Amino acid sequence: MTLQFGILFRLSVTHDFYDGGLDPAVLISPTSATQHVLRNYGMLAKMNRGKLEVGAEVESTDDGLALAARIREPMELMFTMQIKDPHWGNYTELLPNQGKVYYFSNRNTTTTENGVLLHPTPQASEDDQMVVTTSLRFSTEDTVTLLRKGIEDEDRSTAIQTREQHKIVESRHVEEGLFESSVNGETQHTILSQTAPNQGIIQVLIDPNADAFAKVFDSNWILQSPDFKVHFSNRKSIWRYHFTQKNLEHLEGIQITNGGTDSPFASPEETTGPDGNTWMLIASNEPLAITSKPTQFLQLKKNMNIENRSEGVVVDRLPVPNKENLYRVGEDGTILTDLFINL
Repeated sequence: MTLQFGILFRLSVTHDFYDGGLDPAVLISPTSATQHVLRNYGMLAKMNRGKLEVGAEVESTDDGLALAARIREPMELMFTMQIKDPHWGNYTELLPNQGKVYYFSNRNTTTTENGVLLHPTPQASEDDQMVVTTSLRFSTEDTVTLLRKGIEDEDRSTAIQTREQHKIVESRHVEEGLFESSVNGETQHTILSQTAPNQGIIQVLIDPNADAFAKVFDSNWILQSPDFKVHFSNRKSIWRYHFTQKNLEHLEGIQITNGGTDSPFASPEETTGPDGNTWMLIASNEPLAITSKPTQFLQLKKNMNIENRSEGVVVDRLPVPNKENLYRVGEDGTILTDLFINL
């Protein structure tokens, strides 16, 4: 007997650092609870060329591939994002706030030509973050209610246990997922999970009984196979080139150009170098983005905009920042990337 599998949905992370393509640094995996659910339905989840594909047994019909095992009850699936590149934070604009991880769900989606974004904006934003924990702790004096925010809101206040003079909710006493706790009238949202959160959580909700969320199959069980994506923008910073002064002080009209006469950089200014001597600093006029394949062809030229002098190239091609370059935040909050050139 031959089993035929079709793609229920795909999950992937794309990044402007890779020109909008797949980010190979991100590994997406189902949590242990989700693995159990998938096994019960005879489904498979596997990374394939940078995407997590969730497959299900299907039957061929005139209208396309239909689910062989009907999903008649709502499914709430959770996946972790593990970032394996130690330099990821150097080239990514959005980093989670302290104590939070990335959180994405097909509750709010944006359909594009290239797939379905799991966030309402073109790139992941500050709103796409969440606290993930294995337990919640409240004072016994607090008035607490607990809702599980799944396909439908469900009251889980009975999971609150009093222990050691505290009210406690542990993930082993509830199904993992998004929870809304109201403490003395103030509301907060938290992901409860027994699985280590890594750097992010992706939630996929499947409701066969209502026209809600991004559909993975239609009313006739025909697979729609949506390509769910999370998109990150790359980090931008002021590029600052520091040149040793001694080999440039006799030159005039020094300027950095982008392959021609266009200059995205300001005029040179003197600064103190790491050796305590006078260096020349040339900074970009505005923040520039770093990419895996540099688009800037930067040259250091002399005699720029000086009458009766021919222009000349001092450095044919300057190095540009890459993901290994660290950045720092200036006193005014500006993000700076410094490159030191010893001529």
